[in-house]
Amino acid sequence: MSALSLKTINVSYTDNLENQFAVELFKYLKKKCKIDVSKDYYSTIDITITDRNDITNKVYLELKSRKDTYKNFPTFLIGYKKMINIRDKNLNPSILVWKFSNCLYFCDYQNQFCNLKTKIIQNSSVVEIKKSMCNEGINTLINHILNLLKMNDE
Repeated sequence: MSALSLKTINVSYTDNLENQFAVELFKYLKKKCKIDVSKDYYSTIDITITDRNDITNKVYLELKSRKDTYKNFPTFLIGYKKMINIRDKNLNPSILVWKFSNCLYFCDYQNQFCNLKTKIIQNSSVVEIKKSMCNEGINTLINHILNLLKMNDE
């Protein structure tokens, strides 16, 4: 894997957004990490960040790009099946990211998310994650990723 691996075929409108976000992360993490955007349209997670010195040391990101009107809601939505797949595939640690045009929110995936009440939106089961459980900002996210990889003191 090269230091930054992007999707080369865009199947969905979100594919390019995933690439753009990976490039943004890479600006901050390129000296310490490799970043790989999943090539699989049905992938459970969108981005894998790997320690350059220990390929078993990884953090997974699931990116949800949203319209700015949704950033003022008290909760963020994510697919229930996505939560089950992260749990069942043991993709830990995983970070759920909601990206808007000029801000982002994120939280660590927790197995208890699989026990949240679901609702149906556009024929899909989703769970709501309270905005109050989330952190905010790209710099906070970068620091959190480095903490999870135990790289902040280097």
